Amino acid sequence: MINKNLTLLLFIAILITSVFQLYFIHLFGSYFSIVFILIILLIPSLFTSLKFYEIKIIFYIILLISITLLSLIWSVDIKIGLKNALWYLFFVILFFTAFKLTTVRPSQVLLSMKIYFLFLLIPIILIIVFRLNPNIEASFIYGSVSKLFINPNIIAQINNDILTNISDPNKAGGFFVNANVAGTYLGVNYFILIGLFIAYRNRYYLIMSLITSIGIVFAGSKASILIFLLLNISLLLRKQWKKIFFLLPIVIISIIIIHRLLPLESFNNEILKTMNIRILIWSFAVENFISHPIIGLGFGEWMQRFEEYADSNAIHMFPPHNTIIALWSDSGIIAAILGLLIIYCTLKYGIALQKIRNKQLNGLGVAVFFSFSWVFLQGMGENFGLLGDEHMKVILAIILGYSYAYYVKFLRSQV
Repeated sequence: MINKNLTLLLFIAILITSVFQLYFIHLFGSYFSIVFILIILLIPSLFTSLKFYEIKIIFYIILLISITLLSLIWSVDIKIGLKNALWYLFFVILFFTAFKLTTVRPSQVLLSMKIYFLFLLIPIILIIVFRLNPNIEASFIYGSVSKLFINPNIIAQINNDILTNISDPNKAGGFFVNANVAGTYLGVNYFILIGLFIAYRNRYYLIMSLITSIGIVFAGSKASILIFLLLNISLLLRKQWKKIFFLLPIVIISIIIIHRLLPLESFNNEILKTMNIRILIWSFAVENFISHPIIGLGFGEWMQRFEEYADSNAIHMFPPHNTIIALWSDSGIIAAILGLLIIYCTLKYGIALQKIRNKQLNGLGVAVFFSFSWVFLQGMGENFGLLGDEHMKVILAIILGYSYAYYVKFLRSQV
């Protein structure tokens, strides 16, 4: 067991470095960020008085890890499967770490998140600068410094002309090569900030949420902009209007900016074009599901099979672009079902917190429900996985563990 002071220091280091990742380590042809190594040091945090089988979300993630490892038997790319399984495990580790620290040092955990949000300003500023001057973004992406913040394997794919959307001058990613993923990452943080503001009424969270919303719009992802509006309007309808009046100007200003940056006709045409490609990808998934409904294709097999399909339909090589399809393709129907159960249980938990007559839990419920909702919604058309990419998983696991500590405390006070 590691002592609480060291655990807290590791916790803070993981939060801050999750913004930058910092890919220092190269092993077996893969690059690993410093975050990856720091989380491994937190493995002792798994040993708490809280049992994983008592929490449905975590229980289903543990089952998903087992199915993922089992599917390596029929996979052609074992490295991808192992990495996925490890990140699911890391999510569990971060959840328990956040839970344990919140039960003993809640104010320090909250302060750690405040510090993290300050560092979040760096990618937001980059997104704004890159959107205003795409040449600066190109210089950054193709320069040597970017390999610290973006996985070098991904940069190599860009250099090999594998399709990405950062070449579009109307989009910007900051530390991401895909504006859709950048928009989702900022969206996750935006709703966590909104939830923390509702919980604690601290203007710091409100100011940071406003800045983050600017970053979302400047990223230029059409899907992110639509989800941003949809979830904000949903929150306005769900909560008492007077308590979150500050959201209305955010929505109005966003609509004006979107109208200025993206004429409605162009916006509609881009969405239709994107959906047509998605339909082709998902049609391929249906064909293969009929042939392999139970065990899926295994890790790596999708791209091998898709090559011929892409040639015949005159499209680029594409991964599944859907969380549930990806889970089925990689590990079979059981993994897809577990993914749906994780989505259901997480959103149900977020709603349950909002129904409790407790301002703090209400705010944390907003943070959990809407941040995870963004990942789940946009994940139905993207490839960052069930719980988001490496950046998102860290803050999502922490806000889930943080909220659960207060939920358990509340339940015990009612006994």
